[in-house]
Amino acid sequence: MDVIETFGSVSVAVAWAMAQGALKASGADVAVVLDLMIHDIDLILSLVNAPVESVDAVGAPILSASEDIANARVRFANGCVATITASRVSTKAERKMRIFQPDSYIGIDFLNRTVTVVRKGGSLPGADFPEIVAETQSYEEADELAREIAAFVESVRTGSKPLVTGEDGLKALEAAITITESLRKNRERLMSDLAGARRAQGR
Repeated sequence: MDVIETFGSVSVAVAWAMAQGALKASGADVAVVLDLMIHDIDLILSLVNAPVESVDAVGAPILSASEDIANARVRFANGCVATITASRVSTKAERKMRIFQPDSYIGIDFLNRTVTVVRKGGSLPGADFPEIVAETQSYEEADELAREIAAFVESVRTGSKPLVTGEDGLKALEAAITITESLRKNRERLMSDLAGARRAQGR
């Protein structure tokens, strides 16, 4: 099974990502895009390795003054499309990714540390569809923060390039800001349309 690892035990992705959890006071002062979604944005950008071509996002504040739920469709210059959802309006924590390719489907559960790969196998006798082969791999729990610190110290000590650079972080932040601007622009347009409809009904 092909798996790309960063500081987490499981780090593979692109196509569909979701992160959700309960609202915490520490993150209530920023939008959910910068609180939760940015981690998936960073991972997706590193794997797609292509410029963002367009963004269309929606979101709304539910429990705080900032957006607590958001959904973004990000199209890249190489043709890849990523749909990313993040929500703080939930009673349970969940972080998953799904990758759809011409000959396989990959499902990643970050919290349970599993990766499931479903591939097309050989042709089945008398059938119009191929055999489906599934494989699941589990990963041991790891201290991601300790691994991050160790990698940073090793980079400083040896002068080697960090696994995640400052430029990577900047790109993720820029994409997150673009997504936030898109969803706010779309929400303003929707609110304007609703206000216009109410005025029309009032007449």
